[in-house]
Amino acid sequence: MFIEDAYATSTAEPETIWVDTSEPLTINADLASSVDTPPSSITDIITPDMISPLQYGDLADLGLISWTPAGLIRWSLEVMQVSTDIPWFWTIVAGTVFWRIVLLPFSIKGSRDVARMTVHAPKLEAAKKRLNAASSKGKAELEQAMIGLQDAYAEAGVSPGSMLLMPFVQLPVIIGLFIGIKGMCEHPVEQLRHSGFDFLPDLTAITSVADPYFILPIMMVTAMNFQMKVCEAIHVSFLC
Repeated sequence: MFIEDAYATSTAEPETIWVDTSEPLTINADLASSVDTPPSSITDIITPDMISPLQYGDLADLGLISWTPAGLIRWSLEVMQVSTDIPWFWTIVAGTVFWRIVLLPFSIKGSRDVARMTVHAPKLEAAKKRLNAASSKGKAELEQAMIGLQDAYAEAGVSPGSMLLMPFVQLPVIIGLFIGIKGMCEHPVEQLRHSGFDFLPDLTAITSVADPYFILPIMMVTAMNFQMKVCEAIHVSFLC
């Protein structure tokens, strides 16, 4: 009896189990839809944080380094940023301050000349009028009037040649700063897309997008005019 039951059990056909596969298929579809699709290209998996830092010579490879004022200023910014690894926004701020310090002696000289001219303006105007009046007279009177004008400038402590030279010394650096930084942003240098400053996160953005009301240029011009007025007032007070 035991043997027959065992044989019957071993030779019995397996029971067919019917399973509703509609729900598992739905679950599998949901799982599949929840998985992110693979990137179509290598650019899809590159994130902003994966942009490599700037290295020495990168700006030269982009054609942004030259012996012009703009090219030299770009080179100085590259050296500063690569050496210190500070964010690009603050690199530009530090570079601007550095070049303003370089120009500081010339700015002080120019402000002092303007202040002296203001203090001695009556004497200088009188000497110029005598020179204009002597131009229609004899040579001797003209030479004497020119000597009088030179003495008036010497008494004021001002050299006309240095007054004409000061703007030409400062102008290339100021224009170079503007053109140099603008060229880096417009090229664009990819590292400038992450400035490190929340107000202007992307320095390569169009000006009208990043600053639609041109607040930064207005602030810069206002600050420069305020600086010139203050320096002139200080020097006039000091000379008086």
